Amino acid sequence: MGHPTKVAMPGMATGAEVGALATALPGDVAFPRLMIRHHRGGVLMKRSLLARTERPEVVTPARAVVAAGRAEVAAMEQMLLVRGSRR
Repeated sequence: MGHPTKVAMPGMATGAEVGALATALPGDVAFPRLMIRHHRGGVLMKRSLLARTERPEVVTPARAVVAAGRAEVAAMEQMLLVRGSRR
């Protein structure tokens, strides 16, 4: 995609980040934060794909994943707000 990464995909949690879930922030804050980043990475990947093709068998599911990812990010951001945590 032209973006340098140190992990398998943009937004993918590292082993250390996953391991820290048990000791760092409360899981109901740390986990959504990691998942928000993960879903944003997925949206970025699909948008990059959409910029490169017009094939309907690719475009249709990619657009669905973008829409779902954005909705999931919004839901998790709301969860964090309810818990008094900002992103």
